[in-house]
Amino acid sequence: MFGLRIVICSALLVGAISSMGWGQTVGPCRFDQKTLSFSGSAKEQARCLLRPVSEWGRVGAISPSLPPTLEAKVGEPVEVSFDEVRRELVADLSLDKEMLQDVIRRKI
Repeated sequence: MFGLRIVICSALLVGAISSMGWGQTVGPCRFDQKTLSFSGSAKEQARCLLRPVSEWGRVGAISPSLPPTLEAKVGEPVEVSFDEVRRELVADLSLDKEMLQDVIRRKI
């Protein structure tokens, strides 16, 4: 019985994936499967991709604006040091100590 469930679920998944069709624009952020890119300006993309996610994975509405730090930097050339990025993460995102240590170790 369990094996039959796996076969049915696999068939449904394969059908769903194959029906997507390549070359289409998909989702609210308008991802183009042919060019592997999002349409819109860098700020439009950021507003769409940074939507809040609530319980059970429900994605919220597209925000009309970005947080001030991101609004000033998205789409602009990167000219910041690692220390500046770390300070911004702590100030804007209220990272706890464990998350900050992970950022420092990886030097993201």
